[in-house]
Amino acid sequence: MQRFLFLFAAAMTVTAAGQDCTQSVPVGVIEQRTAALIAPVALDALQARMGSTPLRITSLDRVRGRRIMILVDASGSMGEMTDIPSYQGPALRTIKQTLRDLMEELPSGASVEYGLFSTKSAFSEAFISDPKELEKNIEAVTARFGKTGFGHTALFDALHKALMRFGTPQPGDSILLLTDGGDNSSQLTAGKLEHEFHAANTRLLTLLVLQRGREFELEAVDQVLDLVTKTGGSSLSIYTTDDSWLGKKGLGENVQVLRRFWNDKILFGYVAQVQVPGSFKDDKKWTLSLNRETDPRLKNATPVYPDHLSACPVARAAAH
Repeated sequence: MQRFLFLFAAAMTVTAAGQDCTQSVPVGVIEQRTAALIAPVALDALQARMGSTPLRITSLDRVRGRRIMILVDASGSMGEMTDIPSYQGPALRTIKQTLRDLMEELPSGASVEYGLFSTKSAFSEAFISDPKELEKNIEAVTARFGKTGFGHTALFDALHKALMRFGTPQPGDSILLLTDGGDNSSQLTAGKLEHEFHAANTRLLTLLVLQRGREFELEAVDQVLDLVTKTGGSSLSIYTTDDSWLGKKGLGENVQVLRRFWNDKILFGYVAQVQVPGSFKDDKKWTLSLNRETDPRLKNATPVYPDHLSACPVARAAAH
């Protein structure tokens, strides 16, 4: 049985107490049978509610291009051979091969750069769309990096370097991080990194490998997940103690979950601006539905979106 957990978050503006806030929410509208993105979609085709309260969607902007940094933790704790009882080896091999396959199927407008890190880091030359050139770049950076599955982890420092690779921010910029969330060598703090992510307007998404026996790294894991939330990203937790990584059926199901995460959370088609009432104090489940009468293409379509919206943050007045 597959063991995955989704975490998804939306970016938002900070408001005064009691005021509404606007959240930027990644949204996809896909054909149910083929999972193909439907575009364009008009703003009036979407209807949002939180319980019995209608939510206003003020804009729906198409993301026409996206740059994706795939950043892989190659430190000792992320080796395929580990002294912690788990199925980490087959799990990591499956995840990495699935990422390779997905990079060969990039849609128009998408490009990828690839990086490896432990205490050091190495990146491919540029964001590339052509699958053959991308494969050459991955092989080159892997050879240049050298031995993987060895050494300590400077995760925050690696994320800082990855952000610098983007240069001028563009809509759809994202970092997909494969890691167990540990950090024991970084010079950069999580707080400083958060400011850099906001300045770069880049989302952090994680494939988070969870292992027993690593309780000492829980603080760093929480900091990574906090970054995911605050950048409007998404996380897929992967349990390597599950024996589904051994059987053919289980592996196939796990690969489908990975592919769905990639298509739904990374290759989303739109960014919707959603107004959330300031009166809501906690994260709440919401629904996004389609007004199928506006477009015949929506007859067999379904929206893809984060299932919870966060409560509006409150700006604190400065002390005098």
